[in-house]
Amino acid sequence: EKDPRDRAQSAAELRADLRRFKREIESGSAAAGGPVTLASRARSDLHRTPPGGAHVTPERASGAWRPLVAGAAALALAVLVAWWWWRGWPFAGGKPRLQELQVSQVTVTGNAWRPALSPDGKYVVYIRRDGTERSLHVRRLGTDREVEIVAAQPGLVIQGATVTPDGGFVDFVRGKAAAMTLWRIPFLGGSPRRLLDNVNSAIGWSPDGRQFAFVRAGVDGSSAVLVADAEGRNERTLATRKLPANFLSFESRGTPSGQGAAMHPAWSPDGKTVAVIGFETIAGVRTRQAVFLDVESGSQHAIPLRDNGTADGITWLDEGRLLVSHMGPTDAVSQLWVVTYPKGEWSRLTHDLSNYASFTTSADRRSVAVGRWDYRVGISVLESGMGQPSVVVAPTPLVGVDLSWAGDRLLYAQLSPADNRPAVWALRRGEAVPEELIGNAHSPGATADGQTIVFSRVENGRFGIWRADADGRGAVEIGTSAAGRVNPTPDGKHVLFLSLEGGVQSAWIMPLDGGIPRQLANVFAVQPVPSPDGRSVAFVSRGEDGKPVISVCDLSDCSSRRHLPVPRRPLALQWTPDGRGIAYSIQSNIWVQTLDGGPPFQLTRFPEDLNHIEDFEWSRDGKRLAFSRSRTTWDIVLFRGIGSE
Repeated sequence: EKDPRDRAQSAAELRADLRRFKREIESGSAAAGGPVTLASRARSDLHRTPPGGAHVTPERASGAWRPLVAGAAALALAVLVAWWWWRGWPFAGGKPRLQELQVSQVTVTGNAWRPALSPDGKYVVYIRRDGTERSLHVRRLGTDREVEIVAAQPGLVIQGATVTPDGGFVDFVRGKAAAMTLWRIPFLGGSPRRLLDNVNSAIGWSPDGRQFAFVRAGVDGSSAVLVADAEGRNERTLATRKLPANFLSFESRGTPSGQGAAMHPAWSPDGKTVAVIGFETIAGVRTRQAVFLDVESGSQHAIPLRDNGTADGITWLDEGRLLVSHMGPTDAVSQLWVVTYPKGEWSRLTHDLSNYASFTTSADRRSVAVGRWDYRVGISVLESGMGQPSVVVAPTPLVGVDLSWAGDRLLYAQLSPADNRPAVWALRRGEAVPEELIGNAHSPGATADGQTIVFSRVENGRFGIWRADADGRGAVEIGTSAAGRVNPTPDGKHVLFLSLEGGVQSAWIMPLDGGIPRQLANVFAVQPVPSPDGRSVAFVSRGEDGKPVISVCDLSDCSSRRHLPVPRRPLALQWTPDGRGIAYSIQSNIWVQTLDGGPPFQLTRFPEDLNHIEDFEWSRDGKRLAFSRSRTTWDIVLFRGIGSE
């Protein structure tokens, strides 16, 4: 509460409020419109006119309902966190001071991304997303006042920002694809100057402000954590990892947000240790880790992520606790967790249906600005000859993005109400109610006749390849993958998948009934898909300049490989039904690149907005095109008072 008179004055008062709230809910008075202490106070605040009368900022003009929704969301979040504090804070090593905890909504525009707090905790710098454009803004917390300090430039993407320890400048990373450069600009705007090339993460400052750390990704898939002085000079390498091991960077896609890692290397309060997120393959299993690097020697100590989940943010709360944005393999959303160091004990901080992806702290580590994003996926089908697609699965945060046709049934993944884990569902043409086929399963695929279903299943941090009958029965594991889709060949005898066994994430093939897998080519690959005639395979790879390309080669041995250009890395890849081109999705639309080398053409004509086509697939007869469409809104939430007694 901005007005001190409206705040709870002690932990006892807040506890009493919560108890009254609980009694009123149980008695039914809350539902009947009776007085509810916390909710009534919030409702009165929502209708309170700001000083100077009713003023609508340009940000809010796009929808008058947004502040109300944001206010309700903020209230729900505050009550949830208050409940955690009342029941007993799950952190080890001390409880935060309840009377100082505040949770507030900073933005309500749906396009605020990757926040960075000023050292004094009074300002937040963030990236504003407008379609494909990215600009950099500074906002005074507690007000609607903000200023754009870096304007959007066509073709250039701002990936991350950090405020310098003296609060006088903002360092930001901007560039094209893998060619990213670190720039520095005065805090309230001015002329930026170039500091350092080949920077693939936001930078993390040491406590004394004399040096910063960052991640650099190599074209060969290697990555390193480096340290430079305050002016970006005198680089030295702390640690290097080569595939199948790696440190997360902007190039990494195995993150909860799917937007590339939002992580910056995080220095411990004593300046002796740098924490980053990374992974390595141990006994054939891709193990995700919080990695701790000794600043002097570069020696590494790793704590496995809980349930071998994914993470894209990490920062220190004090000498023995770190905040991590984490998503387990069976979790519906990415949440905030606290992990102890060096013991590696995990405790959950947030518990809701929003996602948390990036965050930074103030200098005293008592304020945390968090990027919170809400993600919904819907599924539509476009019939040949029809101008508009029909929605077959309404947008929800619980639907997966991967699709496949099994005869006249559309397969997709969605959480099962039985155990709250992903399951494969089937929806028949013309029917409105789907059928749950296979539990604990995701990323479905099917043979051309629809009689065999392949899918992925995560157990003990391992991505298994499974097959089942058309009705989902007789499931048996046939192999292991590095995650991602598993695609049967048109003859139904083999499956294509990704593996790290060759030292690089590449395309492999194996018999559908199990057997010895075989690497197609020892080159980096994503999304391998077979051609309709079964003679060729296409996958996303990297060209000699490190930029994404579509590679096409023979399915038998990947000979005669050639590259087709793409403007950026596609979200999904498929052959056209006639086998004459490769279709791919970028942002909100599907494009087609013909094999004869002609210019690509646009297949769909959706507005380039917050809706992105994540996956698509034609039915076997080519008459229906199913696609999953996601919509993500990004805003910033501020946690204050996360200190220890």
